[in-house]
Amino acid sequence: MHPHDRRADAEIFLQEILDLKRSYCPIPFITRTGELLHVETNISPGKWNGKPAIFSLSRDLTDRMKTEDLLRKSEEKYRKIFENIQDIFYQTDIEGRIVEISPSIERYSGYKPEELIGTKVEDVYLDPADRTELLKALSLKGEVEDYIVRLKTKSGNEIFT
Repeated sequence: MHPHDRRADAEIFLQEILDLKRSYCPIPFITRTGELLHVETNISPGKWNGKPAIFSLSRDLTDRMKTEDLLRKSEEKYRKIFENIQDIFYQTDIEGRIVEISPSIERYSGYKPEELIGTKVEDVYLDPADRTELLKALSLKGEVEDYIVRLKTKSGNEIFT
């Protein structure tokens, strides 16, 4: 919404401030060059030299909002890649519980991702010792590529990924 179209909002905000129902007001500004700035303004009524006054402190949020928008777009891109990856990708917490796993797990194992979230990753390995070997390789090299592991399917069969 263009700042000039926000006059009614500004009047409502001002009345809420005077009624002590609000102390924060998002106010967009347009600079002399026509650039739109997103400004956060904290406002409180008070007295100045014994007369009623309104005190305000404003902060330009434009850069932060641009950064948040770039982050949101990056997260959307990551999510699309993650959801469409053909390999099985998973992330565990420090105790080895699955916190995220790619939807491709269902194609290979029969498990839906939500069935595995929160379970110990060793429970999916055909041989839990394979997990220990993977962690050793990660510790030595810092990363692994094309590391093949044997997993259990939901029906108990063995798969290689």
